Amino acid sequence: MKKYTFYLIHLFVTFVLMSLSTYAQDYTTWSLPDGAMARLGKGEITGNIAFSPDGNRLAVASSIGIWIYDVRPGKEKELNLLPINKGWVTSVAFSPNGSTIASGCTDGTVRLWDGVTGHHRTTLGGDGNGITTVAFSPDGNTIASGSYDHIIQQWDTQTGQLKSTLYGHTDIVNYVVYSSDGKTIASTSQDKTVRLWDTHTYKDKKTLTGHTNPVTAIDYSPFSRWHNHCYSKHRPYNTIVGCPYSPIQKYTHRTCGCCYGCRIFTRWKYNCKCKCRQYSTIVGFQNS
Repeated sequence: MKKYTFYLIHLFVTFVLMSLSTYAQDYTTWSLPDGAMARLGKGEITGNIAFSPDGNRLAVASSIGIWIYDVRPGKEKELNLLPINKGWVTSVAFSPNGSTIASGCTDGTVRLWDGVTGHHRTTLGGDGNGITTVAFSPDGNTIASGSYDHIIQQWDTQTGQLKSTLYGHTDIVNYVVYSSDGKTIASTSQDKTVRLWDTHTYKDKKTLTGHTNPVTAIDYSPFSRWHNHCYSKHRPYNTIVGCPYSPIQKYTHRTCGCCYGCRIFTRWKYNCKCKCRQYSTIVGFQNS
């Protein structure tokens, strides 16, 4: 009788473990909203998500580091974790050729990683407060970072030297982006302004005012000189905050605040049906 009881217990435990293993393997495809191709993610997303230039990889800023995923259709899988030992990642960006990944962290540093191997190359800064946003110049030779210190800094990607510090914002800098010719940096801030900076003279070319709430993101149109900027309330319907298209323009991604993971969607089908209706933006989770 004891042997039979032991056999039943052993059989039950084996069944449970196999079920958990199967669930763990299949969680990426369980209960996906319409149009979603896969669910990716571990831990809490604490910043933005960025496609590699070829559209095959996705970098995700999280509380424990940078998750790198293969997002080719039918081959979605986790590739690597670039760990952060202090603070958490607030922003990630691929260089234009995909060879380097830059990350901003709450410990005030900008880290550069090999875009292929994930090897940590160098750490920039570290003297100030947390970094909120990072962006590469079009030629990949310079990185711009915004911070809780209300400043924007430009770093030489080859030497690691600080090239300039831009002063003007009176509150946290939320987002920075280079124009396609690399001559201008556009920045947004909690001070409700958008500023345009000359990357050579380091001067404030123009300050755009009128927003009644903090401006969270901005981007240049790939087809013109104009740019869209978004803020925390009354968001323009033709703008998606914090969820860029893949460079191959077939896929986009959104992050659902209640699910702690990234989802890959076909280009026009990106509506999440979760009851919480929360999505990530450049500066955190906002109600949709």
